[in-house]
Amino acid sequence: MATGPDDAPQHHVLRALTSARQSLTSVHDAVCWSLSDDETRAALVEATRLQAVVRAAYLKLLAESARRDVPRTGATDTAETGATDTEPAKGSAETCGWLAAQCTMSAGRVRADLREATALDPDTGALRAMGAALSTSAVTTEHAAIAVRTLGHLPAKVVRERRDDVDTC
Repeated sequence: MATGPDDAPQHHVLRALTSARQSLTSVHDAVCWSLSDDETRAALVEATRLQAVVRAAYLKLLAESARRDVPRTGATDTAETGATDTEPAKGSAETCGWLAAQCTMSAGRVRADLREATALDPDTGALRAMGAALSTSAVTTEHAAIAVRTLGHLPAKVVRERRDDVDTC
């Protein structure tokens, strides 16, 4: 672990996210007219792929935060929180409210994101393979969202009994 401001320890995940955000802010002020047509297309494809990777990171961190219910620092495992592979932890309401307030998001948006995060969770989600594909930009954010919405229409028994079939990208 490195240290951050005031010599506070800073985890490599936080360093990577901060560095990526700082690097990408330069794109907004970039002189894009100087890109060739091929470079413009390549940059657009790369930005689309990056969206998938960033979304996967956000969802993974949201699932972890809700699993712990980080704002209140309470229960830490799924047995304690009552989470399943398709539904968020019951104690995650505080996490949703906290994130909505911190990031000026609607609580409904955060709850929808949490449902997606729970389904795509790499350890417990019903769509672990889809989550892995999103994290490498093998699928788009839209592809993953559609899979999660579709999952919500499947009977829980089918999801449990046909887990491998359900999780096929």
